[in-house]
Amino acid sequence: MTKTCKKILFSVFLALCFVLCLGAFAACGGESNNNYTYTVTVKLEDDKPASNVRVKPKKGNAGYTAKRTGADGKVTFELPLDDYTVEITAPDHYSVPEDANLSLTKDSRDLSVTLSKNFTYTVSLVNPDNTPFYAENISIGMCTFDGNCQDAGTIGSDGVLIIDADPGNYHIKITGLPATATYDQDSEGYYTGASFSPTVTTMTIVIKPVSVVDFATPMTDEEKEEFAKNHRNYIKEYNSYKTVKEVPANGTAEISFSAGISGYYRVYCSGNTTLQFASSEMGGIIPQPWSCIADKTYTIKATNFSSSAATAEVVISVPFSSNVEQKGGIGSSNVNLTVGKKNTFAIVKYTPTKAGTYTATVQGTAVAVVKAAMSEPTELIPSAEIPKDSDYAAQATDSIIISKNKVLNNHSIYFAVAVKADSYPTDVGIKIERTAESQDTESEATVTETLTQQTKPAGKELYDIPMDGTSTGKLVYDETARVYRYGTGTNAPVVYVKLTTVLDANRFNGGNCRLAYMELISTANFVATYAFESEKNGVVDTVDYTVFLRGFKKYDLKPSEGGRDPILTIPTDIQTETYYAKFVNEDGAYPLTEELKVFLEKFYKANTHLINYNVTADANNVDAWLFPCCYYIDADNVPATDPIVGEYTKCIKYTDAAGTEINDSEYKLVINENGTFMVCDATGNSQDEAGSWNKIGETYTFTQPDGLLQEGNYVDLRFTVTLESGTITLTGVDTQIVWIFERA
Repeated sequence: MTKTCKKILFSVFLALCFVLCLGAFAACGGESNNNYTYTVTVKLEDDKPASNVRVKPKKGNAGYTAKRTGADGKVTFELPLDDYTVEITAPDHYSVPEDANLSLTKDSRDLSVTLSKNFTYTVSLVNPDNTPFYAENISIGMCTFDGNCQDAGTIGSDGVLIIDADPGNYHIKITGLPATATYDQDSEGYYTGASFSPTVTTMTIVIKPVSVVDFATPMTDEEKEEFAKNHRNYIKEYNSYKTVKEVPANGTAEISFSAGISGYYRVYCSGNTTLQFASSEMGGIIPQPWSCIADKTYTIKATNFSSSAATAEVVISVPFSSNVEQKGGIGSSNVNLTVGKKNTFAIVKYTPTKAGTYTATVQGTAVAVVKAAMSEPTELIPSAEIPKDSDYAAQATDSIIISKNKVLNNHSIYFAVAVKADSYPTDVGIKIERTAESQDTESEATVTETLTQQTKPAGKELYDIPMDGTSTGKLVYDETARVYRYGTGTNAPVVYVKLTTVLDANRFNGGNCRLAYMELISTANFVATYAFESEKNGVVDTVDYTVFLRGFKKYDLKPSEGGRDPILTIPTDIQTETYYAKFVNEDGAYPLTEELKVFLEKFYKANTHLINYNVTADANNVDAWLFPCCYYIDADNVPATDPIVGEYTKCIKYTDAAGTEINDSEYKLVINENGTFMVCDATGNSQDEAGSWNKIGETYTFTQPDGLLQEGNYVDLRFTVTLESGTITLTGVDTQIVWIFERA
């Protein structure tokens, strides 16, 4: 071989070696097919590897295929030698720190990122036995107390939801619970047991089982008849549904139902249990009737206060037709109603914001009857008022006028709609609009009598006029003296009106009356009144008797010492010199003149709803307007007060209907001379409506309506009464109830 050939072979060999060395160098340095290995390691705060975390390299706007970290928290990428950034998708409840280094470079192809754990709140739902509670589609929402809410999250199969949030104060609402479950919640659905704060980050909520009232099977007529025997307020005409629930000793059980229509529902309970709202926020005892909203689920609880288990028999009486509330003034309101039965009304309670004429008109083709009223009608049309076929019409309509004074006092008007249909229930829409402005007139009453200053008759005492329906015939007008007397003849006592002093408390439910016109300032004799209304020809005439009674319309406001509320003072520029309060005697009384009689009759009619009293006379009694009237009789002839009348402030003993003695409550008993009595708690709040009492010979009988002392049973309770040395004993006639009180 020549030297030339040897040189060529040697050159080839060197070149081959050079190529092999380059390959070996690349293999040793991480290069493969012109790509280099880049490694990203993701860790949690406690230095544990974060597995299954999505990592994606990016170069400018170009992205490369994302990968997930392995069990060791690492993921590798084969990339051309260059600089890159990485995008890391943090797992739930973790985040990538804002200051984290997310760069891969030619010189630094290994990157380690430690995730930050978010601030979290944990909610756990459990059964009463503390095992996890779970059902599909249950969501939990978390809101600040000013209404700023997080997106709701769904609980896991372990009944747990972890919520990421900034530290703060939050409350929790659960939605999607099955009808057979509930929890302690307020009227808006928020959990009442606890709230989150920056330091309270875990919460366990007990989900309680609920018995759902089955509206598929109504009670039979026989069942309703039997139930009505022990529930005098029970309305048998309505469809009723019953559920039975066992209630443990000193425990509770929940019952729920979903309102099919908006309306007034009634709920009753038999057994040694009481019914209350499950939510304390809704006010405790359930009112009768109870206004419910369509499609809303309500939960009530039966409470057993006894030391043994009890059975609660709960009955819900469902209205046939809807009863809804609306508010409006200028413009129109469209209301959708459901009529559930022939000859029943669906009712709209409408509260106007403007005085005027309001008209309701049935929309569409429904054949109906509309009735407007100032007081609430009943759902079932009384038999005497069942509409004739000729009364029904398409686009039926009716109107009513409401005055400015009633609007100012938030008075409501009512529209009742009955529908003729082939089948029930049937839906109907009405349009309510203000079709005419107010045409009210206003005037001010003035004194027309010649008034003289009165003096208290010597040796005589004021005695209340009886309000038992017998007084009117004894009121005789004296034409000469121009006053009313109690009886005939010039020697019959003059009837006086107590304009400026507190009326006898015994006539008004132990002093709990609210006299709208009475303004009690000890240094002055005066009285102010609401105006009176009389509707005629679509016009409401308002008569203001303020100046008539006290000589001025408004008080002056005098600044008080210390910057507190200003003091009401009588103005120095009295508008008139002739007003009744100026001429009263030291009892604050003035003889009953004809114009005072007109005033009192109007006053009582206008303010009956504001006067809370319990007397024999009712609002329709011809004597009812006489409540402030008295007459003077000789002091020696004033009838003696019955020895049983008075306050008994110490409750010595209370035995309930089951015979269980209860000693942990303080009550007081108030017995009024007017034939009423009231049981109050330690703070003076009445426990129920007043009862009544009477005396035949030496025997007293007390009757308590609606079963205050036997909760849940709406029957009158009767008691025999004994009084010895200031201690009074009420003994139930048909129950084991015993009350023993001691006089103050």
